[in-house]
Amino acid sequence: MQSAIDNVLKTRPLSVSLDIDNSYTPLEGNQKKLETAFQNIILNAAEAMPETDQLCIQVSLTSKFRGMSGQQPGIQIVFTDTGKGIDPEDIPNIFDPYFSSKQLGIQKGKGLGLSVAMAIITRHGGDITVDSAIGKGTTVFVYLPVSTFITDIVLEEIQALPPDKPVVMLMEDEPSLQRMCKRILEGIGFGVLSASSAREAFALFERAGQNDMVIELLIFDQAVTGDMGGAETLKELRAAGFDGKAIIVSGSPYSPEMSDYGAYGFDARILKPYTKNDITRVIGTLLKP
Repeated sequence: MQSAIDNVLKTRPLSVSLDIDNSYTPLEGNQKKLETAFQNIILNAAEAMPETDQLCIQVSLTSKFRGMSGQQPGIQIVFTDTGKGIDPEDIPNIFDPYFSSKQLGIQKGKGLGLSVAMAIITRHGGDITVDSAIGKGTTVFVYLPVSTFITDIVLEEIQALPPDKPVVMLMEDEPSLQRMCKRILEGIGFGVLSASSAREAFALFERAGQNDMVIELLIFDQAVTGDMGGAETLKELRAAGFDGKAIIVSGSPYSPEMSDYGAYGFDARILKPYTKNDITRVIGTLLKP
């Protein structure tokens, strides 16, 4: 993304801010082609402005989870500009090849900028939409699905589950703790889906739903390096339809998420370091027959 911005800055004096949420999902794709798509979107905004005006563009990258619609989790990239906006009558046509207008300025009459961007993004399994109003600027929303690497992890986890056992999803980014907790949970009769990040948890939840698999319990670490923590991840999953029990795990007993876990959607808490007895006791309280 930064290289696409830098390429545009070589041709136009823009004010561009880039906001990257650490929870955004890594992508596997053609880097050069995606760079071209992003560059065309930014150029489209730049060329809609008179040369004498200063255009401000804000670009943000965040994780995006689309719920139980059959679409994979991934990232959302939002391009927001302070240009003149697009006439509502033109919006349905802006992705058509060779369409152009003086207001849009799509590659100054070539009309291929957004068309090329859309083709690249859809080939990567994503989509692109536009929201605009005259005098208020334009926002372009790009969605790109999760990487194949994450998908492979999800398939392995789903396929490794033992049949006829209640399912727990564990999110823990420390490998040794993840292995230890998984062994404990399997030892007390659960099938375990292990995630090292929010993006893996989203993908596991999505695939479980597609396979009519019920996840009865979530055990989420609050602090996950380079990704959303347990509370933010649970909020997304609750919005996507998860209505089971959830436990928050943390080594910080006085953090807001631990001291007031119910306000964050959790049903119980476990303080690190914990033992098998700690896990067994809390789960036994939550999942009474």
